[in-house]
Amino acid sequence: MIPLQRMWTLLRKFLSLPGERKLQLLHCWLLLWGVRGALLVLPSQALLAWAKRSLRPDRVSSPEERRTEGRKLAAMVARCSRAVPGARCLARALTLQVLLGHRGHSCDLHIGVARSPREGFTSHAWIVLDGEVVLGGTGAPLAYRSILVSASSRTQASIQGS
Repeated sequence: MIPLQRMWTLLRKFLSLPGERKLQLLHCWLLLWGVRGALLVLPSQALLAWAKRSLRPDRVSSPEERRTEGRKLAAMVARCSRAVPGARCLARALTLQVLLGHRGHSCDLHIGVARSPREGFTSHAWIVLDGEVVLGGTGAPLAYRSILVSASSRTQASIQGS
């Protein structure tokens, strides 16, 4: 739980932001809350399908511009997740996939598993945008065996075409 004094500090910082930034953060935070709640009551396959359908028409931008925007959105999701109890990697990854899709950027949501003597069986979700891990840690593809890739429709088409 966030201490009262810390909460007031965060609220003051939020209120001092420009209006457009406040709206972006609020949209991200509400979306993350919705995804977190939906993960409690809906099958994950239904949420993965919903997130893939969020893809809008592609904006004309370079891969570097998409990755830069992806990193910024990933940082915003990470910030917002601190104020959403239980918002773990899958909720964050689904939220980022939707936010990227709304901006016309296709990405891949990976779910992977690993087993170690110390931690036992673990799972993790991460987002890959134009070949770069933008959420979930750059070491995730090495540490976890990807068992599911939920690719946006354009990404899926390029995978099937190769």
